[in-house]
Amino acid sequence: MARILKIKLTIGIISILVITLLQYVNSAGFVDVVRKRWGPLTWEDFDGYAPPFTSYGAGVASYVSFEYDSLRGRFNAYSFQLNVNSWVRRDSTGQQEMLRHEQYHFNISELFARRLNAYIEETPNCTAKMLEWQLKTLDVERQEMQSAYDGDTNHNLLADKQRRWEFKIDSLLLLEEGWVEDPYSGVRAYFASSADSSGGVSGTATYRKYSASRYGVYLSMLAIRNEALTPEYVDLMARDAAARFGATFTTDESGDVYAEAIYDSVICRTRMKFIGDIPYMYLIHARYPLYPDDTTGYAEIARSFVNSVRLPGDN
Repeated sequence: MARILKIKLTIGIISILVITLLQYVNSAGFVDVVRKRWGPLTWEDFDGYAPPFTSYGAGVASYVSFEYDSLRGRFNAYSFQLNVNSWVRRDSTGQQEMLRHEQYHFNISELFARRLNAYIEETPNCTAKMLEWQLKTLDVERQEMQSAYDGDTNHNLLADKQRRWEFKIDSLLLLEEGWVEDPYSGVRAYFASSADSSGGVSGTATYRKYSASRYGVYLSMLAIRNEALTPEYVDLMARDAAARFGATFTTDESGDVYAEAIYDSVICRTRMKFIGDIPYMYLIHARYPLYPDDTTGYAEIARSFVNSVRLPGDN
């Protein structure tokens, strides 16, 4: 037992020495130290050495800091990536999904830089010492979120969970900018991205469609206006949707109706919501693959999108 402990201790000491030596080599002038502000990463930004005994293909080092902006007369927080502490194995540089995973680690740091900037906005007379204390608190949360991201996605091995985190992080970065609103009816849904739009006329009806294919999910919002619509017709449409897709059917206090359904095809699942709001009808749906075996992450994105729809007058 004592011999085993001695061997482990020796390996540990050697590992620390190797890591220290590699960091020294990087900082000794062989590699220029670059603090890259938040933005798209490329593998050229990864100049460090992989830690000994790691089984992972890459690792990004991103941080949050602040500086005093003399022109604006205030502090400014920012996130940055450090090239000499970011590394990638040579056999991983062709894996864009891996780079995408590391990019969202960087994006998480940007989230906390924005939170620190919000603190600066709320505390106009803050000092550098106050910011240091606030940054220490935020760094604990940042590291926890970074660890949760890796844990939930198993370091990018679980595609559906990876996409769910991308949707979540993008939503936190975009906030109100993630809403897509139909300028005519006022209906809106949260895409967490831009959406393609199209429209046209069919008989006495006009329609506009907003859609996006991101995060492994197809998202769509369709707004149809028809002055000839009657509550009875909308009620019939909703009941028909309920009958065909096994939807739940509801009429609210105002008389508006909607139906919700989840139905499967051979390779995908669709979550749909049908809403009647005379003279408009809305169809909101999200479609995602039924493979791999676990599609929980995709299902959460679909549920979040469909439930995000807001009619004019909704809070």
